[in-house]
Amino acid sequence: CSPFQPCVGLQSWRSDKCMQAIRDDIELKYKETLRENRRETVHLEKDKDRVQGYRQAIASQSQQLMEECRRLSQEQESLTGEKNPLLQTGGARALFHMALEREREEVKEGLVERQEAFYSILVPWEKRLEMEKDVLVRAGREQALTQLDLRYWQLQVTLQKHRRAEATLLETQSSNL
Repeated sequence: CSPFQPCVGLQSWRSDKCMQAIRDDIELKYKETLRENRRETVHLEKDKDRVQGYRQAIASQSQQLMEECRRLSQEQESLTGEKNPLLQTGGARALFHMALEREREEVKEGLVERQEAFYSILVPWEKRLEMEKDVLVRAGREQALTQLDLRYWQLQVTLQKHRRAEATLLETQSSNL
């Protein structure tokens, strides 16, 4: 029955039944679409919360690393201040070089361990982060010890220059007498 033709009797009843079936089908699809949209919204909210958690974790780690860097810098300054009295004694120099070599070996081992863990899918992220912190601490100590070593050799060169200058002055004084 078309909209321009009047429907009578059975045809009208069938048309109403057909229209009701179409309405029911559309309503069912609408409700299913709503349910699917709600599920998707819940899923997106969970993803959003997870991303926010990751952002907070990264910000927290960055803050911790900055604090660790500041602490290492202060430790380096402290070691530099402690170095000068140690360099005055000859035995301390040998101990200093042994400690420096030991620190270098520890840093090398830490770097190798970190590199293996970094490319391993079996090592958890927290363990890799802890290893990274350990390597940073060791590297900070090595840098401080290396600076101490460099300063020691600079002082040695300066001392030798002064001794040669003193010897030259003593020679010229003795030849003038």
